[in-house]
Amino acid sequence: MTWYGRLHSGYNTSMQHFLPATPGARARLFGLLAAAAAIGVGVYINRSLPQSGYQFLFLAAGLAAFICASLLWWLLPERRKRNLLVWGILAGALTGLVSHYLAWYLMFVGANICFWLSGGCTSSLGEPPASLQDGLWGAAALTMFSLVFVGWMTIMLGGAVGGVYAFLVRLQASRGEYPGEFNE
Repeated sequence: MTWYGRLHSGYNTSMQHFLPATPGARARLFGLLAAAAAIGVGVYINRSLPQSGYQFLFLAAGLAAFICASLLWWLLPERRKRNLLVWGILAGALTGLVSHYLAWYLMFVGANICFWLSGGCTSSLGEPPASLQDGLWGAAALTMFSLVFVGWMTIMLGGAVGGVYAFLVRLQASRGEYPGEFNE
């Protein structure tokens, strides 16, 4: 098998097959879709709040959404083969909920790495960022605020993305392209 074949081994190359064939590849694709939505929300927040220190939020939000969405899709719809649409919506909505904490913690990690490598990323008073241990509590506090202000949007957007993706997977499964996998 060539390097190209190994790289794309989880994906169908036929025009009929528009979604990956393996559960892990479907979970990663859902993670990429969720990451794209989270990056969009992060850019929106960055544009809405100029000079707020959120210039890298879209990166942390995208990475957090990819991790949470991939894991939740693999745990919920791929493990429970019935009621795919319900599990897909739930996986998407939970991604919109859970990824807030991970995104804020990744912001703390990024600020610490920036401080360690360049001495930058300090507060407005010139103080270093909170330690990674304090970042656990700081991320929890910031998560509460972000869920109040944009949580409604991320949960609904995640549920919508999960529902559409689950519908497409179910549509492809109804054509017999995943034999014995999704019995609706």
